[in-house]
Amino acid sequence: MFLAESMPYFAGENIKMYKLKTSCMELTIIETNAYLEMRKQFSLLAVQLEDFRKKVAPPTPDK
Repeated sequence: MFLAESMPYFAGENIKMYKLKTSCMELTIIETNAYLEMRKQFSLLAVQLEDFRKKVAPPTPDK
């Protein structure tokens, strides 16, 4: 393996990720449970953003 650098870093509470770098590519490894938690958080954020958009959208005229 041509591993130039391998370093752990943290991407949030209880989410451990590892970044592996070579001269031609970069690979990020994440634990399964951390990945699932991150997906859940992104889904929640998407719902919150949609609710916010509905609140700040200009009113539509009644037909």
